[in-house]
Amino acid sequence: MRRYALPILAIVLSVILSQAQTDVPATRIDVSHISGNVYMLTKSRTIMYRGQNIEWTGNICASVGPDGVLLVDNGLEHVADSIKASLISIGHGAIRTIVNTHWHQDHTGANHVLGAGIPIIAHEITRKEMMTGKSYPNGYTIPPAPREALPTITFTDSLSVHFNGEEIVLLYFPHGHTEGDIGVYFTGSNVLYMGDTYNGHFFPRVVGDVQAYAENYRRLIHRLPQDVHILSGHRPPASLEDVKVFQSMLSETISVVRKQMEAGQTLDAIKEQGLPGRWQSWGREDVVNALTAEEWIEVVYHSLSNHSIREQ
Repeated sequence: MRRYALPILAIVLSVILSQAQTDVPATRIDVSHISGNVYMLTKSRTIMYRGQNIEWTGNICASVGPDGVLLVDNGLEHVADSIKASLISIGHGAIRTIVNTHWHQDHTGANHVLGAGIPIIAHEITRKEMMTGKSYPNGYTIPPAPREALPTITFTDSLSVHFNGEEIVLLYFPHGHTEGDIGVYFTGSNVLYMGDTYNGHFFPRVVGDVQAYAENYRRLIHRLPQDVHILSGHRPPASLEDVKVFQSMLSETISVVRKQMEAGQTLDAIKEQGLPGRWQSWGREDVVNALTAEEWIEVVYHSLSNHSIREQ
C-alpha cells in the first residue's frame, strides 16, 4: 500500500511546500470560535495545482483560556508570525503546548519557531517520521526536521492532557493519512480535531490498511456524542452525521472493489466500471489532499491485495 501512496503524496507536498516558500504574503489566516475553549485558525492561499489555480486551506486548532494556548498543528515556518498574531487577537497568553496530529510539514513546519522551550506532543511514529529524511520517486526530498522541532513527549495509544479546565484526550488513529495520525478530543468543549485523517466529502489519502481505516471510523462513531463538533486539517467544520457519511463511503466503496476482485476483475476493469453514483462527486482533481475516483479505486485495490498476501 505504501508503495502506491507515496508518489501521490510527494506530488501534493512538493506543490504546496514549493509554492508556499515563495508566496509568503499571500497566506491569510482567519479565526473562528468553535465551542468552549476551542478556536480554529484557517490558513488560505491560492496555489497552482494540477495545472490550475485553486484555493488551498489548512486548519489549526487551539485551546485558548486561563492556562494559555494549546496549539494543535501549525504550518510552514513562514506563517509562524501570522499564527502568533492571530492568537494575540484572541487573547489569553502565550503558547504553552503544541500537539502534532501527524508529521507532514504543513502541520509541523513551525514547531521549532513556535515551540521553543515548551512541550511538543505527538504519536511516537510521528517523531520517528520527522527524524527521517524522505526521498520520493519524482525527485522531491524532505530533510529530517531540526532537533528543536521534534516532539518531546510521545505516546502509543492514548494520552490525556489537562489544560484550560478540561481533559484533552489524544487518541491514536492507525492506518490513516499517515501511520502516526492522532485525533484530539476536547472533552469539555465537545470538539474533536482529526487532522488529515478525516477528509470531508472527498476520497482520502491513506497509507495504511483501508479496511482497518474504515473500522476505526465505525468504532469512533459509537464513542462520540451526537452534537460533537468535528474539525479537520483542510475541510470546513463538520458534524457527526458528516462522519457517518464518510464511514458509509469507505465501507461501500471498499466492498464494491473487494467483490469485483473476488470475481476475478482486473484493476483496469474495476476502474472502468467505476464506483456507485452516489460517490462520484467525491472524486476531484481540483482539491488538494483529495483523490479522483480512479485513484481511490487503486488505493483500495492495492490495500486489499496486500492484505490478502499477508493472510496467506
